[in-house]
Amino acid sequence: MPCIDCGEPSRGKRCLACEKARRIREAKGWTDPKTGRVWIRALGHPRAQPKRGHYVLRAILVLEQKIGRYLNWPYEVAHHINDDKGDDRPENLEVRTRSIHTGHHKTKFQLSPESLIQMYHTRGMSLEEIGEEVGAHLTTIQKAMKRHGIPLRRSGPRRRCDKYGKP
Repeated sequence: MPCIDCGEPSRGKRCLACEKARRIREAKGWTDPKTGRVWIRALGHPRAQPKRGHYVLRAILVLEQKIGRYLNWPYEVAHHINDDKGDDRPENLEVRTRSIHTGHHKTKFQLSPESLIQMYHTRGMSLEEIGEEVGAHLTTIQKAMKRHGIPLRRSGPRRRCDKYGKP
């Protein structure tokens, strides 16, 4: 029978190495490879969900220990001052209301329609290149283009067109 985690042959659901890793992960926590955030098992915590294995973000646990109370969820969130989600030092975390936190991250990547048109149509940059230049994700750029009504180029070779769309 193959291991459900790595596919190697095993006698049970998991091979010995994967079973050992699972036990360590459950005891100490685990890191999300996509976001870099660390989850810690916290039985009895109000934010720990039984169907998700009673895990809570380490940033939340550190911040709650710093302020001496639970966060008022869903109204308060843990904000990373240096924007590094893996840096959960107490001095890098602060309590913010959800609305202020969302507003902070929205204004960070606001682009004017003129600058988007200038980069996208005039300079011929791709959405990925624009994102790298301004420090935003591709989907953030796409949403900004859609919000400002800027048409996206079709894939394929870039050609100059007149105002009627003819080459």
